[in-house]
Amino acid sequence: MKCSNCGAEFAEGVFCPECGAVCGENVNTNSPKMEDGSEGWPLVDKRTVLLLSFLGGWLGLQHFYMRHYKKGAIYLLLGATGISFLLSIYEGFTYLNQSDTEFQVNNCVRLK
Repeated sequence: MKCSNCGAEFAEGVFCPECGAVCGENVNTNSPKMEDGSEGWPLVDKRTVLLLSFLGGWLGLQHFYMRHYKKGAIYLLLGATGISFLLSIYEGFTYLNQSDTEFQVNNCVRLK
């Protein structure tokens, strides 16, 4: 695959390993605007997201880390009910079973 931004050749994936541009077929190449006003998808570590999901997911920590502030606030508000605890455990296992490409596209993030 060839990057449309810098022209670098790479095997497969959603992001160019050289410049970080979104590439590939059937991928929305628009640079998304994040809730905090910054441009582009945030750079995250998948292991950190998994850890936050299992240990602090009931507080929405994984969503705050991935800059999904509205979703994190909802989890924080639902933390006292136990609903967000169950959802975060489910999400943690979902993240665990996703490939890196699926994780990036489904959560609008780039992996470190």
